[in-house]
Amino acid sequence: MSNIILWDGLPVAFIPGESISDALRRHGLLAAAPIFCGIGQCQNCLVLIAGRGVREACLSKCEPGLKVASLKGKAAAALRQSEAEGDHHVA
Repeated sequence: MSNIILWDGLPVAFIPGESISDALRRHGLLAAAPIFCGIGQCQNCLVLIAGRGVREACLSKCEPGLKVASLKGKAAAALRQSEAEGDHHVA
């Protein structure tokens, strides 16, 4: 499997060892968000991670096939539904 996570249903490439927030920022997906502390204190980067619940994106490492969603909108609702069905990673 390639180094891809799904962010709100969109494929996002990551560098091995990279945090979710760094991968999203590198692709311009967090450009409008507030400044992040990068150490899990401000909680401005909270995301929903399949199989793990709500976590800080700055402290969470990317893994191939990991599903991640913002806390609002249809993507989060879809991820919560897939979690209920036991689906945590991209096939």
